[in-house]
Amino acid sequence: MIEWLVGAEAAAAYNRWEVTFRHVPGLWETNLVVLLVAALLVLFVLNQRRLKSTGWRVFLYALRLLFLAGLVLLWLQPAIQLQKVLQQKRHLIVLVDRSRSMTLPAGDNLTRAEQARRFFADNAPWFADAAARFHLQPFVFDGQIKSAPFSRLIEQAAPEGTHTALGGALVAATEERREGEVAGAIVVADGRENPPEPPPPSIDEAAKLLARRGVPVWAFGAGKAGGIRDLAIRDVRYDGFAFVHTKMAVEAEIASRGYGEMTVVATLSKEGQVVATAEAQVMPDSTAPVEFVFTPDRVGRYVYTVEVPPPPDDAMPQNNRKSFIIDVLRDKIRVLHVCGHPDYDEMFLRRLMKNNPNVDLISFFILRTNTDLQLVPEDELSLIPFPTEELFSSQLHTFDMVIFQNFTYLGYQMDQYLPNIRRYVQQGGAFVVTGGDVSYGAGGYDGTAIEDVLPFEIVPADPKADAEPFVLKVTEAGRRHPIMQVRPGEEASDALWEKAPPLFGLNLGLSPRPDALVLAEHPKHQIQGRPAPVVAARLYGEGRVLALSVDSTWAWHFLDAGQGGEGELYRAFWNNAIRWLIRDPELRHLSLRADHDTVAPSGEIRLDIRLTDRNFQPRGDAPIAIEIVPDGGASPVAELTATTDAQGQALATFKAPATEGLIRIKARATGTGGEADEEEELLLFIQSDSGELADVDVDFDALRRLAKTTGGEFHALPYKLSQDLPIGAATTDIVGQKRDVPIWDNSFVLGLLAGLIVLEWWLRKRKRLN
Repeated sequence: MIEWLVGAEAAAAYNRWEVTFRHVPGLWETNLVVLLVAALLVLFVLNQRRLKSTGWRVFLYALRLLFLAGLVLLWLQPAIQLQKVLQQKRHLIVLVDRSRSMTLPAGDNLTRAEQARRFFADNAPWFADAAARFHLQPFVFDGQIKSAPFSRLIEQAAPEGTHTALGGALVAATEERREGEVAGAIVVADGRENPPEPPPPSIDEAAKLLARRGVPVWAFGAGKAGGIRDLAIRDVRYDGFAFVHTKMAVEAEIASRGYGEMTVVATLSKEGQVVATAEAQVMPDSTAPVEFVFTPDRVGRYVYTVEVPPPPDDAMPQNNRKSFIIDVLRDKIRVLHVCGHPDYDEMFLRRLMKNNPNVDLISFFILRTNTDLQLVPEDELSLIPFPTEELFSSQLHTFDMVIFQNFTYLGYQMDQYLPNIRRYVQQGGAFVVTGGDVSYGAGGYDGTAIEDVLPFEIVPADPKADAEPFVLKVTEAGRRHPIMQVRPGEEASDALWEKAPPLFGLNLGLSPRPDALVLAEHPKHQIQGRPAPVVAARLYGEGRVLALSVDSTWAWHFLDAGQGGEGELYRAFWNNAIRWLIRDPELRHLSLRADHDTVAPSGEIRLDIRLTDRNFQPRGDAPIAIEIVPDGGASPVAELTATTDAQGQALATFKAPATEGLIRIKARATGTGGEADEEEELLLFIQSDSGELADVDVDFDALRRLAKTTGGEFHALPYKLSQDLPIGAATTDIVGQKRDVPIWDNSFVLGLLAGLIVLEWWLRKRKRLN
């Protein structure tokens, strides 16, 4: 018959045929045809009731049914589909878990990854035979799936992944295969899921999908169910920023598995220094919360670490600590202002700081001393004693800045507290000293801890002060310093300084130290062959110091206001000074900002760079040399260069190191055209926050459900594969070529239908039926 339809030569090119229909009707079309056929049959039955002979009635029924069936077939357009069928090897998929949980112990001094490696080595003959019979498709997976040659499967299954998504891997490995092409899947994993975002299909969802596709899964569990002992930091909750001198809390969750009830002492440390401890009672196989409350004492970016000591036989001591970065900011600038006695200089400076909403001012000025004559008992005086112990011992660290304005420590039993101030500055505090009749040498500071931090050395001088008015001279270094840049741009700033009202009351006997930066000097007085300093700055340890040899800067405001001004110079100078002293980030010429504080190993780091010139204007077309240095390391692990655009901005993208830990990103802009070299450093932490090692137990139940749902089997490793593993047929039929030969539009079929209707008409005519 096939040869009759298509010819012998064409039929020989195909080895299988089947009937198909070229027209596939929709639901509404099918319903309409069924109703129409039913109506015709009902009418036909009603019309045949006059026939007395049952035989004739049945014969006419058959003719009408054959005709209607022929019409329906014409409507469906039947055809014979000729197929050239080829036999093809079916796919046997092999999936191996390469996530970090495979580094956990599996018993017999093996890790789960080593157990998987031994499974493939012990069953090498079985897999060699499978590769000959099937199309073997090996994959490794963590949060993603990756194809791997079988010869390098174990090498590429090195357990480094930070996520696990077995369900997603199964779906991805089979979704492009046609039904029947996949004989099955062999999975070697611990069953523990830790999917990335957005989450792919779970193991149970993948099992249902593979069951519909007819893909059985043989799951082999790596690891050991139960028996693992682990104490871990499961979760840490914290704000990404905190305010200096303000209490904050860090919460953590401690998880215990395999241990009995125990008391755990957890520590919170800042870059190696313990800042808080907390104790938790952890019950067997449960979690316990801990909370650390502490007060950050310095502004900046710091790495904090929550840690618990690993108990004996801890399977994964790496998860006993979690590190994170907190930016410590200023809510307000907390200032301790101490003045020797009320005067105009004290009044103007105190008023400026009180009017600044960002300053929390604690101000003391001395109205009487212990040597003043008292005619009433001390407990009846309205003035309080100077609280030296509280201010300069227990509370000193809570201040961002300390100002000694024409103040002497003599007479207040403060000798023992002066080293505290030196230590305060050395550890990052800001310190301001102004001149006056009881300041510097006149205040007895020579040879004390206060002199150690000053930009000046106090030398004998007679007289100790000069009251002659003068206009200070800004030095070249001062012109480039942010304190003295009282207007945007050097020329505008110079013009304002040239119009500055005169000062008076210069302290003499102050010699600049070699590491001091003199910002302004006296136009006439000399000290040891150099102009006498008026304004000087110094970096001491981690802190900053500003010293003035005058107590008359108030004149810049008072005299300017008398001429109709608004005290612009006075306000700009002191506001600049405060910003420089507290290390205002906006005053850094080179700034770095990363898009994330914590980056996964080998993840991408995007670094935003901003560079300004000495006038704080964008510095374009400047190369920035960047180094990535592990904390404590001397050599960089990566180097690159970025160039700023016209807005002084640049973007650098690079790959994070593969090893977890703190890194320092160091950037340097080489000065050209009179610009100084600029350096900046940014801390980042390389750490996987995926929680891959948070739960060390296996999940063989998930693997059992996977095997059962898909019609496969589950076995825990070690396991010896046998040839009778019921994988199924090694080959499947694949239709390579096909050709549809219509069987409804030829003269034979159409003639047959016409004959049926003519025959029925002739019989009905003979029987005198309508």
